Amino acid sequence: MLTLGLGIGANTAIFSVVRGVMLRPLPHKDGGRLMYLRQSAQGPGGENVLFSVPEITDFRSASKALGGIAEYSPMTMSLVGERDAVRIDVGLVTGNYFSVMGLSPILGRSFSQGDDGTGAAPVMMLTHEYWQKRFGGDTALVGKSVRVGGKAVTVVGVLQPAPYFPGRIDALMNMVNSEHHVSAMMVTGRTHRMTEMVARLAPGATVAQARAEVAGISSKVHADFPEAYDAASGYRVTLTPFQEVLGQKARLTLWLLMGAAAFVLIIACANVANLTLMRGVRREHELVVRAALGAGKAG
Repeated sequence: MLTLGLGIGANTAIFSVVRGVMLRPLPHKDGGRLMYLRQSAQGPGGENVLFSVPEITDFRSASKALGGIAEYSPMTMSLVGERDAVRIDVGLVTGNYFSVMGLSPILGRSFSQGDDGTGAAPVMMLTHEYWQKRFGGDTALVGKSVRVGGKAVTVVGVLQPAPYFPGRIDALMNMVNSEHHVSAMMVTGRTHRMTEMVARLAPGATVAQARAEVAGISSKVHADFPEAYDAASGYRVTLTPFQEVLGQKARLTLWLLMGAAAFVLIIACANVANLTLMRGVRREHELVVRAALGAGKAG
C-alpha cells in the first residue's frame, strides 16, 4: 500500500501542476484566439527585444487576420498609502488591452480608448490578488484616488482572477501614468523597443493565416526601414497562441517531472507484482503438502 501510494501520489501531484499550467482552459474570453507576438534577433539578449510603438502601429494598420492589437509595458512604481509606501509592479496598457485579452472587471470598469492619449486622466485597475492582499477586498476603493508615482490615480476597477503576463503584477494602468510612455521618443522612436504586443485573431482567421500575414508585414517593414534593422542581426517576428506562452519556461521541466513520476509508478507496480509473486513462491511447499493430503483447489 505504501509503495502504490507513493507512485500514485507523485503522479497525482505532478499532473495537477501540469493541468493547471498547460491543460486548463484560459479564463480569458475565447482564450484560444488570443495570440502573443515576439520580436527576436540574433545575439545576446535577442530572445525577446520587444517592440517600439511605430512597429506596433505598422502591424495594427496592416493586419487583417488580427482583429485587435494591444500594448503592454511593465514598470515598477511607488504606491503611497496613509501609513507607508511600497513598490508595486504594474503593467502600462492601451485602452483596448482588456477587450483584446478577453478579461473583465469583477468590480468597477475596465479601460477604453478614452483612457489613451496625453489628455486622459490617470486610472488604475487592481489585480484580484493585490486588491485582497493590500486593501482587504474593500469594495469602496473603486472610484477613490491613490498616490502612485507621485500623482493621484483613480482606481476604476478590480480585474477578474487570471494568469499573470508576462510576470507577476499588482495593477494595470493607462500609459499617461508614465511621462516617458507618452513622450515623443516613445511614440516616434522606431528603435525604442520596450513594449509587449498581444493580439486577438479576427473572426474566421486561423493561426496559420495570421503567421503568414505577420511574416509578410515584417518583411515589408524591414525593407522600408533598413536603418532600424541590422541585416546581420536577423530580426524576426513570431506569433504564438497565448496559452503556449504561459508557463513556457517551465513547460519542459514539467513534462520531465511527469515522465519521472510515471516511471516511479511503473517501478511501484513492478515491486508490488514481485511481492505478490514471492509470497506465492514462499507458500509453494505448503501447497504441495496440502495437495498430498488430498486438499482440493478450493481449499
